[in-house]
Amino acid sequence: SRISVVSATWRLPRTPREKMNSVQPLVFEKYIQVAANVAQRRLEALLRSQDIPAAQVQCSFFQSENYLEDRKFEIVVKVAPTHAHSAIGAIAVVMSSISSGKAGADEFKDAARIYFNDRMALEKTLSNSNYVRRCVSAFLYNESLASEADERRFLMTRSMSDESELAIFKSIVNASFKSDLNVDLNCITPDGRFSSSDVKGIFEDSWCEKVDFPYENPELSYALPTAKIKVSSVKKEYLTGGSVWTLSNGMRVIVKK
Repeated sequence: SRISVVSATWRLPRTPREKMNSVQPLVFEKYIQVAANVAQRRLEALLRSQDIPAAQVQCSFFQSENYLEDRKFEIVVKVAPTHAHSAIGAIAVVMSSISSGKAGADEFKDAARIYFNDRMALEKTLSNSNYVRRCVSAFLYNESLASEADERRFLMTRSMSDESELAIFKSIVNASFKSDLNVDLNCITPDGRFSSSDVKGIFEDSWCEKVDFPYENPELSYALPTAKIKVSSVKKEYLTGGSVWTLSNGMRVIVKK
């Protein structure tokens, strides 16, 4: 294979045991996933600006219950071997910009909206083995045992100003992402040209680079619909006591009278 795989994986802090029965695990999940959404957009944009074609760019947050290990945040980029050096630097530049708090209100709100929509669309059906894994992850890694209904209810009813949410987000990402703390760096190339010390050196040097990431809401360029949108179906939404309206364009709206 003539593809190089560059990855950076941060092992994230565990929830304090006294906070396991609180909303803290869910709040942490939300803001780290928002960080993944921001990183995804920025990294794709940076690679495009540098004319680096990528076979894959993936920024992900993994819960302990999925792998029975500490929560982790992972970035994987697959590029041609000639671009591996640049890909290592690009990951560092993007994560440095996020860690240092360089996220604007509009970019944060749109990334948070994507998280909320994805989270609400996710319908977890837990088997007995899944329940066992959740219990094990809670015992070993301090994960939450809150039910899916409780988590959805919290996300749908929580009210906080955008300024306060952005401040919490910046605090969490600053504490979670460092260039030399709890991060595992790898670069797999066909010729094995990069040693672990090479990768670490490139990453830490690039971490200090200053790059601006201007943000423009992509939805502003969407054409306005010309046809009328109709309600296709209506279903009861038990968590809020309202109804879920599915529109003819595929959108879903929760309506509560």
